[in-house]
Amino acid sequence: MGKEQHNFHDFFFLAVPDNPKANKKAVCLSCIRKYTLPVALTNPDCFVSNKAKLCRSHLKKCLNFEREYNEDERKEILSHHVPEDEKKISNQKNIINEPYIESEDDSSKTVKTNTSTSTTTKQTFLTGYMLCPLSKQDESHFENLTLCMIVSNGLPFSFMENKETQDLFSFIAPALKLPGRRAISDRILPKSANQLTETILQVASNDKIGVTAAFDGWTNIKQEHLFGVVFITSQGEVLIWEACDISDQRSKTEDVKLLIQSIMDDAKQKEIQINCFVSDSAGEYAAARQVLYIKFIYLKFNAFI
Repeated sequence: MGKEQHNFHDFFFLAVPDNPKANKKAVCLSCIRKYTLPVALTNPDCFVSNKAKLCRSHLKKCLNFEREYNEDERKEILSHHVPEDEKKISNQKNIINEPYIESEDDSSKTVKTNTSTSTTTKQTFLTGYMLCPLSKQDESHFENLTLCMIVSNGLPFSFMENKETQDLFSFIAPALKLPGRRAISDRILPKSANQLTETILQVASNDKIGVTAAFDGWTNIKQEHLFGVVFITSQGEVLIWEACDISDQRSKTEDVKLLIQSIMDDAKQKEIQINCFVSDSAGEYAAARQVLYIKFIYLKFNAFI
């Protein structure tokens, strides 16, 4: 039997931690809807360790959470039970109930301790940490930032193996190890894609009102006919669902109908409610949409008989 979920679980997406023995990483759903999952996973202000007290503390100061909920809703959410609060109150009661008599020796020790502490405190400088190697969490954060930089600028994965690029990073942070093109394509990219897929599924399934499925076809540079589907949530957020090659069935209404039907079945299996479908005016899409609409009305009518 798994561990019981805390009261703030519905407002966070749980990501697998880099350290298998550590608690899962709780990523704020409000931050995900604002920045997308890959960005939120790499932003320390968007995630905490999966503990009720830490999750509540994040929601208290999260501006994205504040924009999505009014004051009364926030007060109700933040008032949820946190087990750590009971432990804190219990410890305070124990301290109050314990009698304490300060002796002269204790007071003298306190004075000496405070004096020694004040004399041994030293100022630390940032330059002392410049050559330190990255922790596992920081290394994962850096790799996600690297992937986002490459994708947003349209750079090839071999960019990180370029000598001038390596010389620049070596000058800035000599202890930093840059990932190669194979590490990016074989490890970093699939991991980020899986996390993004999980986020899309969770956001779509959590939409109680339902989503709108929009689909269209196009031809890529290889002359392959593709069929793409996106979900639009009730809040207007666009979620990329899937794209498939339909080169051998693009012009057949029956095949398009089967594609749409498979999307509906897949969404139903994953507890995603689709309210309507939107497509362009292509003949095969319009015909398939009309056939499915008639089928939906027929099934709905029979349900009332």
